[in-house]
Amino acid sequence: MRFNTRGITLLLLAGIGAGLFLGRDYGLSWDEHFHKVYAEHTLETFLGQRAPGDTLMDLRFYGPAFSVPWLILRNFLTDLVPGLNSADAGHIVYWLAFLPAPLLIYALGLRHVGRTAALAGALLFASQPRIFGHAFVNPKDTPFMTAFLVAVWAGFLASDELVRGETRPSLHGLLREGGDSLRGLMTAWRDAALRVKIALGIVWFALLLTALDLSVFHGGLNRLSRFIQEAYEGQASGPLQALFDVAAQDAWKTPMAFYLEKARQFYLWARFPFLVGGIALAAWLSCRLLGVRISPGWLHRTRIGWLWVLAAVALGVCSAIRVFGAFAGFLVTSNALIRARKRAWGPIAVYWSLSALILYAAWPFLWPSPLKHLWEAILRMARFPWQGRVLYGGYIYSAAELPWHYELRSLLIQLTLPALVLGGLGIFGALLALARKEQGGRGLALLLIWLGLPLAVVVILDAQIYSAFRQLMFVLPALFLLASVGMDKLLGPLRRVWAPVVVGVALVPGLIGIVRLHPYEIVYYNEFVGGAEGASGRFDLDTWGTSYREAIEYINGVAPEGAWVFLPTGEHHTMTPFARADLRITKLTGEVMLQPPPGAYAVVVDPGLDEYPQAEVIYVIERAGAPLTTVLKLAPPDG
Repeated sequence: MRFNTRGITLLLLAGIGAGLFLGRDYGLSWDEHFHKVYAEHTLETFLGQRAPGDTLMDLRFYGPAFSVPWLILRNFLTDLVPGLNSADAGHIVYWLAFLPAPLLIYALGLRHVGRTAALAGALLFASQPRIFGHAFVNPKDTPFMTAFLVAVWAGFLASDELVRGETRPSLHGLLREGGDSLRGLMTAWRDAALRVKIALGIVWFALLLTALDLSVFHGGLNRLSRFIQEAYEGQASGPLQALFDVAAQDAWKTPMAFYLEKARQFYLWARFPFLVGGIALAAWLSCRLLGVRISPGWLHRTRIGWLWVLAAVALGVCSAIRVFGAFAGFLVTSNALIRARKRAWGPIAVYWSLSALILYAAWPFLWPSPLKHLWEAILRMARFPWQGRVLYGGYIYSAAELPWHYELRSLLIQLTLPALVLGGLGIFGALLALARKEQGGRGLALLLIWLGLPLAVVVILDAQIYSAFRQLMFVLPALFLLASVGMDKLLGPLRRVWAPVVVGVALVPGLIGIVRLHPYEIVYYNEFVGGAEGASGRFDLDTWGTSYREAIEYINGVAPEGAWVFLPTGEHHTMTPFARADLRITKLTGEVMLQPPPGAYAVVVDPGLDEYPQAEVIYVIERAGAPLTTVLKLAPPDG
């Protein structure tokens, strides 16, 4: 498994350049505003200024491990680049977060096929119009897909090193060294003076009581609350009272409940790092008093420990973006057991334990009650209570009424035909390899599980999926890894000179779709339904309202000062960042429809002109023959 470093570097630079060039073309999607606010609220929680889970709607059930760094990087870019607005900066950060995905598909593909087929699978993935569009406007699903890929790749890499441990410094050697160090520590304890044993016993017993207090009894929080009450009333002891007076000047202007809530938030945030620091300090003190020097040399003599730590961090962060990131851990665990068998149990135990700690630390919603809130998040994600409507096959459904084949059919009509053909060929090849018990067949079986198990669960358990394949984007890399297997089968009988031609032909439909639909690539449909034009009126198109940017930019140029702009959905936050300051944007109501104010405009996805007796179509946004959004003038400017 060798990389063409120069070629990959050039592709990465080209990808960065494309993001910087195209990132300013996209409108805001519905969810971006809410996830920005959620990121701001989460930052306040980390700083002890807001209670865990106190945020908009049900966003607490989403992990914030991407939203927070995204917000920080977005604000950094906005300050760094003159004239770059926050919406465009956010889209560039989304794109940069997406770029590792095709590179990781290439890296994982090299486990099964040669360079050409692996590169073809990665490029086919990146050139899918739907995926390309989501990479710029999706605040949750594409970042989770990338994080899922990182978790799988890091875990597979750690498993590889564990297998190679037979000839390199092994995990067995690592554990042996750890055991030797532990035996040395026990010998030092046995030979230590009684006063040293008493001192260390007191230290560790106090640490145990502290851990129980922080996690179960919360006596520290009660004592902190009593101190706040006494200090607020001016009755605390001298130094503590002085400290409170400095930290809370003019405290009398603020209710005591505010300070008590701030203290509770600080306690919830600080108890985990405090406990970890206490354990580290107690361990250091024990080694010093017992005269034992534990060398970290074993960490330098083997990469196994580091790689499993990296994999655990990747899994914890992935799960702190979406709770179903644990599925990546299942794939990694399965791969490790298949390849290393009994030798994998130790690393796997450490892997899951450390990833759980990372998940807990990165997701404030879990802090007060980890298991209960984690289960609530799983249930909410499995049956998300969305109340909207879905246009599917010419019929309007509620999300709970969609037919069982919705997700599968969406994949078949929203990916390019070469991707489907090559993916199908790869699935057939993987099944054939399993049947013949060929070398590498078990690795291909994991790809089939990665792709098939989530889809099967959605169909069998009737999970509430309502936005095509967007919510299951994390399974798509498996399809394109299998497509690389299909490409390898296709290229096998051909002369080498034909490989670039075949790969280029496979990429053409996606590239054409991106060019024709830009910047609305997320409305792509393939030839099975007649493209975007054939899907119009039968399937949802711009369900996230990204075309509203173009609509308001048109209105900016024609509307009189102070004009009203109405939206049937009321999602005005998708427009206001791009609107003139004097325009008044609000929700379209029945009263407005009956008697619109003079010079008013409406921006609608489905014009329904019979509902607007005074409406005049003045601008239509369309791509590839499919109308996306219509601008109506509801009344003449003179009333």
